[in-house]
Amino acid sequence: MKLYAVVRCLILLIAACSVSVRAGAEQVVVKLALAAAAETALGFGSQRVAERFRNADLAHDLGLDRTYLVEAPNAAELAYELSLLPEVEYAQPVGKCRIALTPNDAYYPYQWALNNTGQNGGEPDADIDAPEAWDTTTGGLSLTVAIIDTGVDVDHPDLAAKLIPGWDFVNRDTNPDDDHGHGTSCAGIVGAIANNAIHVAGIAWGCRLMPLKVMGADGWGPDALVGDALIWAADHGAKVASLSLVLDDESQYVRDATAYAIGSGVTVVAGMGNDGSSVTRYPAGYADVIAVGASDRRDRRADFSNYGTHIAVVAPGVEISTTARDNSFTHHFAGTSAATPQVAGICALMISREPSLTPADLLRLTKQSADDKGAHLWDEYYGGGRANARRALLAIYDSTPPAGVTVTDDGDTTPYCDRLHASWTGSDAESGMEYFEYCIGSFPGSADARYWISAGHATQVTAAGLNLAPGQLYYVGLCAMNGAGLYVERWTNGIRTAGAAGIGHVKARPDGAPVTLSDKTVTGVLSDCFYVEDSDRVSGIRIVSSAFVQEGTRVNVVGSLTTTNGERTVQASSVQAL
Repeated sequence: MKLYAVVRCLILLIAACSVSVRAGAEQVVVKLALAAAAETALGFGSQRVAERFRNADLAHDLGLDRTYLVEAPNAAELAYELSLLPEVEYAQPVGKCRIALTPNDAYYPYQWALNNTGQNGGEPDADIDAPEAWDTTTGGLSLTVAIIDTGVDVDHPDLAAKLIPGWDFVNRDTNPDDDHGHGTSCAGIVGAIANNAIHVAGIAWGCRLMPLKVMGADGWGPDALVGDALIWAADHGAKVASLSLVLDDESQYVRDATAYAIGSGVTVVAGMGNDGSSVTRYPAGYADVIAVGASDRRDRRADFSNYGTHIAVVAPGVEISTTARDNSFTHHFAGTSAATPQVAGICALMISREPSLTPADLLRLTKQSADDKGAHLWDEYYGGGRANARRALLAIYDSTPPAGVTVTDDGDTTPYCDRLHASWTGSDAESGMEYFEYCIGSFPGSADARYWISAGHATQVTAAGLNLAPGQLYYVGLCAMNGAGLYVERWTNGIRTAGAAGIGHVKARPDGAPVTLSDKTVTGVLSDCFYVEDSDRVSGIRIVSSAFVQEGTRVNVVGSLTTTNGERTVQASSVQAL
């Protein structure tokens, strides 16, 4: 029998299969080409669109209605053979998913992630501001968060009353009980019952929890189960899905299932992973997912937390107090596994406050409302910053940045090179002013003389300890941030330090920086440029200009700094002979 016929027979077996997989077997996820072509070539069609998917149109657009599973002795070999067929859009071996964990409630005071008072060496307010958010909402029973994990301890006194029917995809039954413990700890962070005088308080403790078990007692499971669970969550009314897990390999089926969930109105929150590197883990790496890194009790990125351009925010993920298996609790849950449900809980609070919010809204507002950490406004280690529940709720209804923002310095010149004074204004009538930040740079947009630093609610500052070049212009930048995470940046017109600028100082500045050289001596002239030096002949620089100058002439030069063939150069806009 020809290879084509053998493989074709294998595909025919797919028609009798569900995408739900049996743990332990080698399996291949197969997505057929467009239904009509597949029916003609293979002699069967999908009859399960209406049965399997609540959002049938979206499932059809994503091709989920023509995605099947087949078992085989050698998944890699079968996937390769199937991928050669024109009737097959893709064939991919089922990989593994695993937990993203690093090796008047009685314990509420230990929950520094919710309210950090400096306990156990923490940084006060390095938390998500949960108590402040609870003044607005604690979540509503109409809102369901899916916990896609190892299951949940269904008898836990801090969780049992919050659970709605879920599904065990590992054992294929209706009892998603947790035989590992990881999922129970994640569930407690999202929604542990509060004000019951035991254990801990969840972030969205007014919401319901949907336990979906995709990993077994060893903390591992087939990655296709993650896709099944996302579809199940979307079809059974979840509005948020919390995934404290990672896939070992990228899965097209899980990618499509993630798109289906998001397209059905589910906000998907996933952990970045715990490799301490820039490796991209999934589903956090998929489009429109809220990817969460971990921070510690001093607002530092946890050293195990992955980073990258897809990160949205960080959240507390070290020594987290939460529920544990067997009606217990722990103070040592850690990893991006612990950070992810913090953000899922914040998203649940936001949707409870405003049910019309979409997954795209939640992604935007979560990043916008985070407390800025790391580099100014955004970086690949913290994303938008450390998540903040209070500010996230403020951001829902405040779309206006601060008003009346101005910043001024002391005028045209200053006699000092070691200090600068600036003052500013700014106000916000909706969510209030959160803080002002300032910086000092050699041109607008630069912070090369002093990096961005918070001034709190102060309206002026004298920045001391500077090392400014003499005779140069410096600009003070201001960032006025409101409570909703909206900001306005302004810059002064520039203030010049006393003295003549040395060429050595000028050459140390970045490309693009504006340059003013005063009373410099021309030491060499070429057809398209000339060279000038300081009076002490210690340092010189090339000037590109069409102006006519002679050797020995003293000149003033205005322009911008560049590097040409490795040589520092001033592109002159003005040359004045003295």
